[in-house]
Amino acid sequence: MSFDLTLVAGLDETVWPPQAETDAFLNRPMRAALGLSAPERRIGQTAHDFAAALGAPAAILSRAKKRGGAPTVASRFLQRIGAAAGEAAYQSARARGETYLALARAIDRPVAIAPVKRPEPRPELALRPRSLSVTSIETLRRDPYAIYAERILRLKSLEPIGMVRGAREIGNEWHEVLRAFAEQFPGDMLPLDARDALLRLAHAQFAPMLADPSFRALIWPRIEQGLDFFLDFDRAQRAIVEGILVEKEGSLTIPLQAAAPFRLTARADRIDLVKGGGAVLVDYKTGAPPGLSEILVGFAPQLTLEAAMLARGAFADAPNRKAIAALYLKLGGAKGGEARELAFKDVSFGEVVERHFAELLTLLEQFAKPETPYLSRPFPKFARSYGEYDHLARVKEWSATGGLPEGGAGEAA
Repeated sequence: MSFDLTLVAGLDETVWPPQAETDAFLNRPMRAALGLSAPERRIGQTAHDFAAALGAPAAILSRAKKRGGAPTVASRFLQRIGAAAGEAAYQSARARGETYLALARAIDRPVAIAPVKRPEPRPELALRPRSLSVTSIETLRRDPYAIYAERILRLKSLEPIGMVRGAREIGNEWHEVLRAFAEQFPGDMLPLDARDALLRLAHAQFAPMLADPSFRALIWPRIEQGLDFFLDFDRAQRAIVEGILVEKEGSLTIPLQAAAPFRLTARADRIDLVKGGGAVLVDYKTGAPPGLSEILVGFAPQLTLEAAMLARGAFADAPNRKAIAALYLKLGGAKGGEARELAFKDVSFGEVVERHFAELLTLLEQFAKPETPYLSRPFPKFARSYGEYDHLARVKEWSATGGLPEGGAGEAA
């Protein structure tokens, strides 16, 4: 076949001509004894192909100045062409090549660059959600745009094909094991064989994962440590409680001034009904629980809002109860687990609960007004490192300028 124009690319050292690579298992005499070609034969083959390509009426020789972010060296052939042809002829050829480079760059160059602003969607009140869970309230505080995308645009990511079970799935299995254990032993005392019973439940629940040798060797020992930690915690709790509620649904209707009533929902991992009145809320965590300062300022209000709901009779199985304490129970890890109680330095747990509920009312009243936008990442310090809808909100574009409006100082970036 013949061509009017050929493009010979990749004229970088070690790319063309290619390096002669010797085999790690077959040296040159072995290759010759087996009838295999010498490593240099590939160089001769590429030289033949190169000479045939240059036989076209017109040819463009191209190379990359960088590969994988690292600078490259021009092929020895190009360097010798420049030395043999002379500076004037070589620069003339480069000038002709710049014409094609300019055309290639023009394809990707927009006519005008308009800086993207932070999205500020303001949907109609009829489209705004009238019910959210306490975990979604946390999202509403940290990243309202995520609520807009999920609940109003109804966009949800698809599960990846062939998804490998990870931390989220392990956490779900943990919850099922502890739920089944509490239902099997609802009393205030545990039997002597409680550990064996807990291990049986865990083995049955984690059976599909235990079929994986790597899970059984690397992750299961940490889970066993976590089970022992939980058992010690559970024995201590049962000495002060008269009943244990697990995985209970709660619902609270909140009247608003600017709109119809709002429904707040929750699913409490565990509610310990303390002897003599009161309750302790327990939330299981297989990952890192939020810090106390993060909870205090209202960016992790899950337990405090559950406590506010409990005090207002939102949980049917625990009427006339008030949360006197709450804690995150970290399960697994190097120590087996950790109990992190919501004990603040200068303010009581009850005061924080009422403050967070009052802030929730203010937040709901704000989003009940049509002029309130669903901003993306309004508090970057407390935003998660990666959001499911960050790409939709084009965070990397507007955050590079700090979300400044047109004419702002960050526009030159």
